[in-house]
This record gives sequence, C-alpha cells and structure tokens, in this order.
Amino acid sequence: AFARLAALGEEGARANPAPVRRAMMNLRTAAIQRMSADSADKETAFAIADILDEAARKIERLAP
Repeated sequence: AFARLAALGEEGARANPAPVRRAMMNLRTAAIQRMSADSADKETAFAIADILDEAARKIERLAP
C-alpha cells in the first residue's frame, strides 16, 4: 500500500506537459505557415532551422 501511495506522490510531483505540448504545436504551426508562404526560400528554411537548433541547444542546457 505504501509503495502505491509513494508512486502516486511521485506522479503528482511531475510537471504537467500540457504547456510544452501547446508551445510545440504553436511552433509547428508557425514553421509550416512560414514555409508555405510564397516568399519562403532556401534562406528562410536555413533561418528557421537555425532558430530551432538554438532552441534545442537551450533546452538541452537546462538544469535537470
């Protein structure tokens, strides 16, 4: 019984992933819309990739 309560406590301590999911969907939508625009070119694609790579690096550097 104690192990079950401990597991429930650990589950409750975990962060809610909903804000991250929302932000990822927002990012996906923005990138797709920008790349779908008539003005999207190779430079735009590289600029978007640079932004996404930088965001990934920042996330990786977050303290555990």
